[in-house]
Amino acid sequence: MKFHSPMIVVADIERSRRFYVDILKTEIELDLGARNFELYFEEDEIEAFAGGVDGAWVFTPLEEMSWGQRTMKISDPDGHVVEVAESMPAVIRRLLGSGLSAGEVAQKTMFPLEFVRQAAAGSA
Repeated sequence: MKFHSPMIVVADIERSRRFYVDILKTEIELDLGARNFELYFEEDEIEAFAGGVDGAWVFTPLEEMSWGQRTMKISDPDGHVVEVAESMPAVIRRLLGSGLSAGEVAQKTMFPLEFVRQAAAGSA
């Protein structure tokens, strides 16, 4: 498993976007809308991970998002939300393995076709 990043919630997305992009000169990787602060981990073997988690820790069970990524949320001992999700390269390889074309995978995942090809080749 790989720790990916913390995610933060903001009260005013445009104000925060201006702060992080214009002042700190960072890039916003993904805006998922309203969401609480949580830690985010990626796990290529998400089903095996989900099967090994004691149900008492599960906040939301493993589910597939509209863009194809499977994710679940668990609570740590203090009640903090920890999200564990498939890495997008793993998602892309799984979707390609299911018979979707590279173009269909790019459309579903909203990733550029070049990234899909790199993930398929194992270089993303």
